[in-house]
Amino acid sequence: SSDDFFERLQDWWDDPSTRQGLLDHYEKDAWPDWLRKDGIVHGLRSDSDDHWLGLFVLGACQGLGRSQNSQHRVFLESAQREERWKVFRNSDEPASWMSLLDTWHDTAVDNLGYANWMSLFPTIYLLSRYLKVYRKLLRTADQRQNLNDLTRLLATRSDSSLSGAGRNFDAPPAPLNMGLHWILRELVRLEVLEPASHLLPQCWVPSEQVFRFLGWFGIENPDGNASNSDKARVVHRFLEQRLRTPHLHYAFDIPLRYVAAYEDLQRELGLRD
Repeated sequence: SSDDFFERLQDWWDDPSTRQGLLDHYEKDAWPDWLRKDGIVHGLRSDSDDHWLGLFVLGACQGLGRSQNSQHRVFLESAQREERWKVFRNSDEPASWMSLLDTWHDTAVDNLGYANWMSLFPTIYLLSRYLKVYRKLLRTADQRQNLNDLTRLLATRSDSSLSGAGRNFDAPPAPLNMGLHWILRELVRLEVLEPASHLLPQCWVPSEQVFRFLGWFGIENPDGNASNSDKARVVHRFLEQRLRTPHLHYAFDIPLRYVAAYEDLQRELGLRD
């Protein structure tokens, strides 16, 4: 039964060595080597621009269809290796951004490498330009109890609670969509943000993969008009009723995605004969 599965899932994930092994595997897959080498947690807590821009760009990549964590990681690793990252870090020189685009077009032979990821170019520019504002807003997300609508978290101009807060909080809405859930999940998982009760439902990344997997157990996938914020709440409510620790030790959807991807593990947890 589905109740048995969720009990087995909980027991499996409660084992600290299982958790640590899988999260180490996840971080190597999802985060670029050069950011891991300096320590992801240390980088984010010490407000390293590299780590925060890396977090935002990886979040923006979550909106690309049919792509894997490892592909996003490789995009960032190649950007750093080929010195595109220096341009991404510096939004004060628009000419260097245009030069980077020209070079990318001119050196492409058969096809444009990373075409999907380079489609994020305007988003990366915006994230770089307003990095300090977006970081400041996320740094205080665990204290903003009045935050009913997640889309307002990085949309300062439409947030009445920040009106009159001055230029320190003035920025256009960050074009992250599902990526914002990924970013919040990482910040809570890495203990950069406190796991405040109003944030927990929003730390689920409501991807098609997660809904497909939970569909085996009867979750209702909201219709196409539902926001990602609404979808994340649906996942949270569904698992809240079925797991002893509904946030899975603050790893949220990571273990579910792992189970969904590996048939051997599904058999181990009683999902397949």
